[in-house]
Amino acid sequence: MLTMEHILEQLIYLKLALKSSSTRLLMIISAFLAPITGIMVTVGVCIIADTIMGIWKAKKLKQEVTSRKLSQIISKMFLYQMTVVLIFCVDTFILNDIIQQFFTVPLFATKIVALTLISIELFSIDENFKAVKKKGFWDYFKELTARAKDVKDKIDPLK
Repeated sequence: MLTMEHILEQLIYLKLALKSSSTRLLMIISAFLAPITGIMVTVGVCIIADTIMGIWKAKKLKQEVTSRKLSQIISKMFLYQMTVVLIFCVDTFILNDIIQQFFTVPLFATKIVALTLISIELFSIDENFKAVKKKGFWDYFKELTARAKDVKDKIDPLK
């Protein structure tokens, strides 16, 4: 006959077994995703930077920042991270051996997709910056390069 003490004892064993199993599963998933941790962090940082720039633009242009717009960061983060993980799986189990015959870069497809996602975020950051400052980062870089050339031209005759 089952007593309350026996049932509680079994529940404690079940709790420990589930905790141990979930920890193992989490460790297995973490080990599998370890090669792309840096890529996932970089993509996430770019999304956060784009969000910060979007908020900055909205404040400067006196636009409303709503929780609805801010909640889009969650779906974007999930979508981008799952895209990287999915391409990593395809790259690891299917494409990597084929691509390795042509390129020596491991996880080439994963890196190309991540680079595409990062470039989308960087273009968005530049658009937000351009909306506020009327010039993009590229325009500022060209001006800086032109100034450096002018300074160099002024210094060269002094040598």
